[in-house]
Amino acid sequence: GMPVFDLALIGVGDDGHVGSLYPNRDEVLEKEKWVLAVEMKSPPSISLSLPVMAGATQVVVAACGVSDKYPQGKSAGMRRAVVDEEESLQSFP
Repeated sequence: GMPVFDLALIGVGDDGHVGSLYPNRDEVLEKEKWVLAVEMKSPPSISLSLPVMAGATQVVVAACGVSDKYPQGKSAGMRRAVVDEEESLQSFP
């Protein structure tokens, strides 16, 4: 079965990416693998799969901070994740 971590501290971006899993990519639908290669940026990275992240005993989603790309922070993205009924696992992991 899948490993179970005591705690998963997961970063999230305003565009809906969690860990290094980005919206509208096949990696977000992976159910069997524990660790995934992600070739979204250079250099490529790795990420735990969503089932491994979600299977932790405690999950904390870190959705704070501002950047040049998101000067208002991540509130718009979190609103989408919580209340937008049109979002799916594929479009906003």
